[in-house]
Amino acid sequence: MMLENALFDFCKAKLATGTGWYDWKINWDKVPAGIAKTHGNDYEQNVALKNALSADWQAGDASRRRDLEHYYIAVWGGVRTNSPDKLQMYFGNTDAENIALGKSGIASWSKALTVRDPRKHAIYDARVGAALSALQIRDRVAHPVRFPLLLSRNTLIASRNPMLKQWADEHHWPAISPSFYSDYLDLCRKTTTRLRAEVRDIDVQIYTVEMVLFAHAEALVWAALPTA
Repeated sequence: MMLENALFDFCKAKLATGTGWYDWKINWDKVPAGIAKTHGNDYEQNVALKNALSADWQAGDASRRRDLEHYYIAVWGGVRTNSPDKLQMYFGNTDAENIALGKSGIASWSKALTVRDPRKHAIYDARVGAALSALQIRDRVAHPVRFPLLLSRNTLIASRNPMLKQWADEHHWPAISPSFYSDYLDLCRKTTTRLRAEVRDIDVQIYTVEMVLFAHAEALVWAALPTA
């Protein structure tokens, strides 16, 4: 099985049950002024938030855009370790300039890009990286693709990342490609296209694939490394 097929099968199975598996609470008291509170489950609220932030970003001036990106990185995403200079760099960079940074700061700058256009860019963080690796191990994917494993505040992901790396090393996975983020987006786009032909009651976008991976990272890691 190839990675594209493994990811499609996994996402299709999860979306067949709805979207109740996504669990990321929004503190609406801290959402930027002008962004209206929405209802629904966590998935639906977070999708609405992505789209509202992006629409506001498109219409906003430079200051507003910085505020929206800062909110999504530091408040919504909880990444508070960035220096002011580092954040200012992410805010000022073009999409291509951020992508050229590679894995450095990707959990932050990919959130900034998602605010700019959530249908073009998707978040890449520690859970996504671990989930992609674990899925390939679990499904014994042919021609595996190595993705960066990032530092994580999640204790399970943090403890299993060295084991995921060891597996990849011992099974001679190729080195991380310099274009890994673009490859990740391409994988999400292809999976999205296939899912749209199968899933009728959900507006599947590339962020849907990312959200499936994020939400099921721990389960995938357990499945890939059950005796670790």
